Amino acid sequence: MCGIIWYVRYMKYLAYWIIYYNIRRAMGLFASGIGVGSFGYLRRIFECIIITASHKAIEEKIIKKKILIEHILIKNKDVIRVSSKIISR
Repeated sequence: MCGIIWYVRYMKYLAYWIIYYNIRRAMGLFASGIGVGSFGYLRRIFECIIITASHKAIEEKIIKKKILIEHILIKNKDVIRVSSKIISR
């Protein structure tokens, strides 16, 4: 569990490090004359960028839904109170 929390907290920095590592490796392969190998690392870079963008979009959606749910709960306190009493019985 602690590892998951660490990963979520530092995921942004980890993604930057992975991108940097892959760019460095791709440039080294290209400079050595192995151009085909550098394309594999470029593919990894694009995948990492897409994954980080999708994580950010998901986080934004969660924040928007959280605000909406909080508004609904505040607006309908009595309905929530009655339903929670019924469920607890």
